[in-house]
Amino acid sequence: INDASERNVFLGNETDHIHIDGVSRNNHIAGNYIGVASDGIAPPASPDDADVIGVHLDGPDVERNLIGVCPIEPACVFLGSGTGTFENSELYRNVISRNSIGVQISGGAFDNRVAGNFVGTDRAAATDTLLGNGIGVLVKDSPSNIIGGVTGLSTQGCAGDCNVISGNGTGVRIEGVLAEQNRVLGNFIGTTGDRRARLPNHGDGIEIAGAPNNTIGGTLESGFNIIAGNDGRGIRIDGQAATGNVVQGNFI
Repeated sequence: INDASERNVFLGNETDHIHIDGVSRNNHIAGNYIGVASDGIAPPASPDDADVIGVHLDGPDVERNLIGVCPIEPACVFLGSGTGTFENSELYRNVISRNSIGVQISGGAFDNRVAGNFVGTDRAAATDTLLGNGIGVLVKDSPSNIIGGVTGLSTQGCAGDCNVISGNGTGVRIEGVLAEQNRVLGNFIGTTGDRRARLPNHGDGIEIAGAPNNTIGGTLESGFNIIAGNDGRGIRIDGQAATGNVVQGNFI
């Protein structure tokens, strides 16, 4: 993506706006408005758009796909860029709003990454007026995926790998006994992109439901999430199988 004229706007679909399944690897979904109008601010004209999934990665052979901004090399090399510098552009951020689920990773899809997106907000991560998804990001029975990252993260603003996941019903939900070894790090969940105001998810910020061995956060210096201002719990862990999860180094 070199300028905003190359952006896709996804509206009016009856099922998923973007669906990846089969044997699908090393795809890059970047710079799109998914479920929000072409100005990146207005909600869609039709309420039917709120009944679909924004981006859906589904199946055990769906791996190493990137939704959003590319992290610094060498993590970006598999996408064919050769360098992470070009990819670290605001043009690569997706705005994923006004869907039933913003991003869903399911069916055993693994080693995928969601980074640098605004999920549930407008293009400035400043308001959620009629834009929130039912669930911002859902990882369902799928292992070893990353939501967020550490590049560009600071307590003063959400840039680089950092997702703003705000204004949704639930911010992030990790669900099912096969959903293990996932990491949620370096995100703003329940605030605006500049962290100056509440932009609450109307349920929980993060929910782990019957999923074992996942990590929320990193350290106070690297990988922390800011989880604040949500209407429900900051983090909720429930279900008999939800064992071995680690929550560390976050601002809650």
